[in-house]
Amino acid sequence: MCGRFALYSDIKVLGSRFKFSDLTGVYKSSRNVSPTERILTVVDHGGRQAMMMKWGLIPSWAKDSKFGARMINARAETIDLKPAFRESFHRKRCLILADGFFEWTRINGKNTPYFIQLKSGLSFAFAGLWDTWSAPDGEQIDTCTIVTCEPNELMASIHLRMPVILNEAGETLWLNTKSQGTRLLKGLMVPYPSDQLYASKALIADSNVAKQIDMLDLV
Repeated sequence: MCGRFALYSDIKVLGSRFKFSDLTGVYKSSRNVSPTERILTVVDHGGRQAMMMKWGLIPSWAKDSKFGARMINARAETIDLKPAFRESFHRKRCLILADGFFEWTRINGKNTPYFIQLKSGLSFAFAGLWDTWSAPDGEQIDTCTIVTCEPNELMASIHLRMPVILNEAGETLWLNTKSQGTRLLKGLMVPYPSDQLYASKALIADSNVAKQIDMLDLV
C-alpha cells in the first residue's frame, strides 16, 4: 500500500509537467505527506485543473467523515466492485502528484523505511479516485485515494503492494472520464517498471508510522 509520500517540487514546475494552470486551494510542499492531509491532485473538468483534496476518500453517501481514515488506498483488483470506489472509478478519476513515496520492510526485527522515486528524479502521478462529501454543516469536502497494485520486482523485496504510477500517456487516459471500459482502465493499473525506479533507506520521524499504516490496509 502507500501510506506516506513526498511532494516538494515547485508548483510552477508541476503545472508545466502536468499541464494545469488553475489551482483550487493552497499548495504546500512536504517531504512527509500523511493520510488526512490535503494533497495536490489533478482532475479534468473540460481542461486540467489542480485541486487540493483531503487524503482518505469519503464516498458521497457516507454518514460521517470517519469513513475516510481507512480509505487512503484502493486495490486495483477490486476497484470496480467495492461500493466505496465503484462510482469514482468510472466517473471521478484523478492524478495524485508525488516526488517519491515511502514503504517499510522488516530488517533485523525493525521496521525500516525506504524512499522510492523515479531514477530520473522527476515528479510523477499516482492513479487516484476522488469524491465530494457534504458535511452536516453544509461544507463540501473533496477527498481522494491512491490506487495500489501488485508489486514489481524491486518493490516485492520491500512490500506486498505498491501504488499505481502512471506514465504520461496513461495519465491522459486515466483523466478522460469518457473512457469507462473496465478492461482498458485496468490495463493501466499495473506495476511500474522496476528499472525506472530507485529505492533508498530513509529517515522518518515517527517510528510508529509502519504500524499505523498496516492497520489502515483494510481495502
